[in-house]
Amino acid sequence: MSSSVINLTDFLPLYRQCRQKTGEMWQQLVAGGEDRLFQQLHPDYSPMAWHFGHIAFTEMLWILQHLGGLRCFSERQFHQFAADGLPKAERGQVMTVGALGQFLWEGHSKVIPMLQSLDAHEWRSQERLWLWLFHHECQHQETIAFLWQHAQPRAVTPPPRGSADGGERWIPPGAFMQGTLATHGSLGLDNERQAFPAAVTSGFWIVSEAVRRSPYGEFMAVGGYNDPQWWSDAGWQWRCDQGIDRPQYWDVFTDPRDPVVGVSWYEASAYAHFRGMSLPSETEWEWACLWVPELIGTVWQWTRSPFAPYPGFVPFPYAAYSQDYFDGGHYVLRGGSWVTHPKLQRKSFRNWYHPHVRQPFTGICCVRYDHGL
Repeated sequence: MSSSVINLTDFLPLYRQCRQKTGEMWQQLVAGGEDRLFQQLHPDYSPMAWHFGHIAFTEMLWILQHLGGLRCFSERQFHQFAADGLPKAERGQVMTVGALGQFLWEGHSKVIPMLQSLDAHEWRSQERLWLWLFHHECQHQETIAFLWQHAQPRAVTPPPRGSADGGERWIPPGAFMQGTLATHGSLGLDNERQAFPAAVTSGFWIVSEAVRRSPYGEFMAVGGYNDPQWWSDAGWQWRCDQGIDRPQYWDVFTDPRDPVVGVSWYEASAYAHFRGMSLPSETEWEWACLWVPELIGTVWQWTRSPFAPYPGFVPFPYAAYSQDYFDGGHYVLRGGSWVTHPKLQRKSFRNWYHPHVRQPFTGICCVRYDHGL
C-alpha cells in the first residue's frame, strides 16, 4: 500500500508513466487483434477501444479546454467519448485504430508542457483536478484489464496467493476518522470526503485475507449454488435466471491459494451466510484494515453497505461522477485488486457496483460477530 499524498515533483513522472502504461496496453491489444477492441464484450460495459478514447478525451476536456481555454473536439468526437454520450452498445463505432492511437497521444503532448510549467501556487490551486485525472486513467486501465481478461482468459497475471484458508483476527471496538481528509496532495475522491468520526461499537472477527478457492470450493461442493437457503430472494432469482454455478474466473485462477475472483454481491452474501458470517459494513472494513492491512491489494471485497454520500459531500469535478450512483442500488467494495495501481491502494478508496456485477476482480471478505448478528 502506497502513500496517497503526492506533491508536484513526484506527480510529473507518475502521470507520464500512467499514460505510458495506457499506451503499452493499447499496443498489446492492437497486436492481439483489432476486432475485439471494438466489440462490446459484455452488455454492462463499453468496448475496450472506447475506454482508451475516453481517457484521452477526459484529459483534453479538463486540462486543454477547461483550464487552457482551447477548443479540442468536434461535436462528433464529444458525443463519441463523453461519459453521457453514446449508449454503451454503440460505442464501438468510434475511430479507426490508427486515428484512435493518435488521439491517445496528441492531446497528452500538449498537456505535459502545461504541467511542467506550473509554479507552486498554480499547482496548489489545480492539484485536485490533476490528481483526479490520474485516478480516472488508472481506474479505466483496470476496467480495460478485466474486459481483456473476460475476452481472453489468462490475459492478466494471477493474483497474489495466500494460505489455503486464512485464519480469523479479532478486531476490537473503537472510533476513528472514516474517509479522506481534504489535505493538499490527497488522492481521495469526492465520495471519500469529508472524513468524519465513525465508531465500531462491538468487536468482531474478520477473515484475515480475502476468501480463497479452497474454502469457497467447499461451498460449491455441498451444492451451495443449488440451495436457496443461503441466498437472498433477489440473489436466488438472479442465480437461476443467469444459470450461475461458479465465480466468473473460477477456471482461470485455479491454485487453492488463489483468492476467489469474479463474484457478485449475491454470491459473496450467499457464501458468508453459508459460513454463518456476514459481509462487513464499509465502516467495519476500514476500521479492520488498521489491524489487517493485507486486506488491501488482493481483490475488491464486497461490503453490505449501499453506496451513499458521506456527511458534507461535495461533488467533484462534476455532479454526476459519484452522485448519480447514490441510488440505493449500488454496493460498496473496498480494498482494491492486484491490478489496481499501487497509488490507489488505500483503505478509504470506495468502489461501487450493482449487486449482479461479477466481471471486475471482485472477491469476498467475511466477518463474524459474537453477539450473533
